[in-house]
This record gives sequence, C-alpha cells and structure tokens, in this order.
Amino acid sequence: MSRHTIVLMQPERTRASRTFNDYADVSSALDGIAQMFEQALRQEHRGSKNITYDISQLHRFIDSIEDLVALVFDGRINAYVPHDKTWIKSQLVLHFKRQANQ
Repeated sequence: MSRHTIVLMQPERTRASRTFNDYADVSSALDGIAQMFEQALRQEHRGSKNITYDISQLHRFIDSIEDLVALVFDGRINAYVPHDKTWIKSQLVLHFKRQANQ
C-alpha cells in the first residue's frame, strides 16, 4: 500500500528557510532525503568524481537540519501521522538495508 509522504524541512533557524517536498510513498521520501545529503556533499567536494559516505554522516546531516518531519498518510485513520528525525534516521537504515539486499 502506497503511503503518501510530505517532508517538512527548515534547514536554518530562519522561518524563511521552511520548505516541503511531496512524495508518493515513504521509500521515495527517504530517497529524497538521501539525495539532499548527496547534493550537499557534491557542493562540499566540488571536483571529486566519486563521493562515498556512511550512515553516520547522513545521520549527522539530518541532525544539523533545524527542523525535519515526515508526515506519512495513514489510511486507517484518514490522516497524516508526524514522524521525527529519530524515526527518519531509523527508516533510512532499514531502507538502505533493503536496497543492499536486492
């Protein structure tokens, strides 16, 4: 079952930095969060052809974001359920493990 997900993010203290991304499901949202991190790495390491990272670096990136919440639609209650950074980080670990096993 697809669970529509909205990621709310405020990367800096300023309210003007608030943004959101809309995803068809949790897996796509997790990919989107990882892509944000990878984009930040590419900017930090301009000119590098290959950039590698581990999950602890991704977790530090998530922790550095002022505010990050995933709103996941739950059809049983017909509402979006908020999930915090801790949930997002644990889901990313599971997500990457699933990808590695495919």
